[in-house]
Amino acid sequence: MHTTNPLINQLGLWLGLLLGTYTLSHAQGVGINDQNHPPDSSAMLDVSSTTKGVLIPRMTSQERQAIPNPANSLLVFDTETNSFWFYKATTWTELNSPAGDLGNHTATTNLQTAGHYISNDGDNEGISIDTNGRVGIGTNTPARELHIYAKAPTARFESTDNGRYIDLNPASSSIDLYNANFNLNRFSSRNIILAAGGGNV
Repeated sequence: MHTTNPLINQLGLWLGLLLGTYTLSHAQGVGINDQNHPPDSSAMLDVSSTTKGVLIPRMTSQERQAIPNPANSLLVFDTETNSFWFYKATTWTELNSPAGDLGNHTATTNLQTAGHYISNDGDNEGISIDTNGRVGIGTNTPARELHIYAKAPTARFESTDNGRYIDLNPASSSIDLYNANFNLNRFSSRNIILAAGGGNV
């Protein structure tokens, strides 16, 4: 009576599966799914599912940095930053902190500028906010809640109703009005003081 070793049967089964996978991948790519769908002709690996995902290798920052000779587009998940990183050219780049366009997004945390400007062209100019919440325009060291550092005139307040505006010009110590009257109104019992050594109104 002829008997077959179960180990040989299992080895033959795995060998057949490996050969079949190789043949499939050599011909058109590998498809992994639970519906027996063939892989897309444009993909070497096509994974599809409606109930499961793909787990990318997870590691610490130190382990990620220690990968020898990482290939371009190598993708890992950093467990310390809780984000995906991919290797590009000579450096690792975090996927959730693009260096370019911020896009049309709604912030879910406070935006930290870390002493940098919010600028149109990336130069050291524009709007800055210090650690005390003071806003600087043209300076990243605001001395007041709002500090404007610029050439004259420094600030303009303009009405959308009639086009009238007021320019503040510290260089000439003046307030310039265009087609507008200057009214001083007192709405409390406190005095309005004109100039440092002036009198009360």
